[in-house]
Amino acid sequence: MGINKTENNSENNEALTGKRALKYGGLWRAIGFLIILLIIVLSLVPNPEEISPVSVSDKLLHIIAYAASMFWFGLCIKREKLYIAGIILAVLGIIIEFIQGQTGYREMSLYDIYANIAGILIGFLLSLTRLSLALHYIEKKLFR
Repeated sequence: MGINKTENNSENNEALTGKRALKYGGLWRAIGFLIILLIIVLSLVPNPEEISPVSVSDKLLHIIAYAASMFWFGLCIKREKLYIAGIILAVLGIIIEFIQGQTGYREMSLYDIYANIAGILIGFLLSLTRLSLALHYIEKKLFR
């Protein structure tokens, strides 16, 4: 019985340190790229307010979108690569804002960039918690 507990602790430690790969890592990363694609599309459509059934602060939506995408990648990539993912997401957010400024129907906003970066930081911090084990847990329970 003590062996199983030790093995479980070992598995958890490996997951936290990024040493153990997810069995379906490719699937989880593909879902992450779909999340990013959704962010890009919603950031560049003419009137995203018409799409949303709920009136929510634009900046809050930026924070949620970038926190969710950063956290998602925090679930499925190794911890040492989180910094790279954060930088890529920040650069993507800046590029999207520049493109919005060129569309004629959207505006570039420095505050949107700040909100994106705040979201990335929130997602990054969540990725450092035990919540980062969620996909390991899902794989263990659903895909035995």
